[in-house]
Amino acid sequence: MLLFWKLRHLDTHDRRSKDRTLMLDTEHLDPVNKAAVEMSKSLDPTLNTRDMVRFRHLFRECSSDEMQAMWPRYQGNVQLF
Repeated sequence: MLLFWKLRHLDTHDRRSKDRTLMLDTEHLDPVNKAAVEMSKSLDPTLNTRDMVRFRHLFRECSSDEMQAMWPRYQGNVQLF
């Protein structure tokens, strides 16, 4: 499962709002974390940002090029929130 999380944040250097895209590829997680993330998402498909904060440490920042490269590999198994 591939999860994308789009966040808006305040840049402290120039005091402007900016967007940041985080990605989580559950195929690269250990079995315990993989099961926890996928079960949370499958039990509640409307899982919102507040509920996913507990998995924040598993996400990493990604570029749009990286997103496009990974998209075809996970057809039908991509979640956005």
